Amino acid sequence: MAERSVFSIAVCTTMLSLPGFAQTPSPAPTQELEPLTVTATRLPTPEDRSPSAISVISDSDIDLHQYRFVSDALESVPGVSVVQTGTPGQVTSVFIRGTRSDQTQVLLDGIQFNQGLSGAFNFADFTNDNISRIEVIRGPQSALYGSQASGGVINLITRRGQGQPTGSVYFEGGSYDSFREAGGASGQFGPIDFSFGISRYDTENSRQNNGYRSLALLGDVGFSPVKALRIGLVYYYNYSDIGLPNIIFNPQPYDNFRTERWLLAPTLEFTPTDWWRNKVYFAYDQERQIDNPNRVDPFTGATRGVFRRFQFEYQTDITPVNWLTLTAGTYYNHINVYQERPETLLGNPLIRDKTENLAGFGQLKLTPVNNLDLYGGIRYDRFRGYAGRFTDSISASNNHWQTIVCESAPISSIAPLRIQSASTATSKPST
Repeated sequence: MAERSVFSIAVCTTMLSLPGFAQTPSPAPTQELEPLTVTATRLPTPEDRSPSAISVISDSDIDLHQYRFVSDALESVPGVSVVQTGTPGQVTSVFIRGTRSDQTQVLLDGIQFNQGLSGAFNFADFTNDNISRIEVIRGPQSALYGSQASGGVINLITRRGQGQPTGSVYFEGGSYDSFREAGGASGQFGPIDFSFGISRYDTENSRQNNGYRSLALLGDVGFSPVKALRIGLVYYYNYSDIGLPNIIFNPQPYDNFRTERWLLAPTLEFTPTDWWRNKVYFAYDQERQIDNPNRVDPFTGATRGVFRRFQFEYQTDITPVNWLTLTAGTYYNHINVYQERPETLLGNPLIRDKTENLAGFGQLKLTPVNNLDLYGGIRYDRFRGYAGRFTDSISASNNHWQTIVCESAPISSIAPLRIQSASTATSKPST
């Protein structure tokens, strides 16, 4: 993305405790705890004990390098290619180790977030507001996450509020009438924790009808009546509007493409004992796309598309002894898509489709000796109208090496939706 910022103003508010004037003994040195990751094994795992190739982009990395969009941060990850088809706001796809963009499973706090119209994910509008860290797993993960994880997994993890409430706002401006305003806050009030980030970005870019407007909101709020239980809500909203100027020799001064997407996901985390953990989520998300008046394709004309998805997932982890952990879970989703083309000269003006996916997964983790972890995973997926299939994997890891010994062929396209988006915003460039 081209450098655009010329000046910026930032205001931060926080509550700090001031040190006393009296001399106090120096505290004993403390050992910093190694950060845990959760994506590669569905279990809290130190990064150097992960059985898969993993990269973690922390919030401090995001602040240090001034990444504004998730795609900017992903460009720093080895084995990951980020392709933006034009100016800011145009289709931005991610490819892991040469696989297609629809073979990368994108998660938001562990919730499947790939766009339903194509199975890919357009990173053009996703900002880093309220992102705590980004976990990138390179290599096949279908035994844990299903068919769209044959290339890898990207998990976007939101910040969880804790401690005294803090907040910040900032403003940036630059060339081509580019402006960005953003703010956020996080903290805790007794049993209630919260965090949110909101931003707006506007730019005219360099050509007529090439402007881009985007509004994004991401947050998480939770209630913990007891230490073992947290009831939460993850919420996301994005609205974007981008001009489609077409090629220089055939400019289109009026075409534009608008997208509105939102997600609500109630979650529940319950840990009654040290050896038993449970997590469940219900998620509903919707995406609307309008390509109007679409003079670039006069045979189709204005196009409107709607995607609606309901998801449910339950996972339980049992550790009866310290060298054995059993993970089991179930997953279900139901997707409806509609595409309306009232001015089309060819074909049906209304196209619709739906699909369902019911899956069960399990994993066995063994630690026979110190610093050696063995994993075995299996997953069964059944789609509406298609036969079911198993996917399995075997992997091992210690502090000095990681390797995936075997993973069976994933069901990468067992139940494709036959409807396509009205715009290139869900295109899948090959590699």
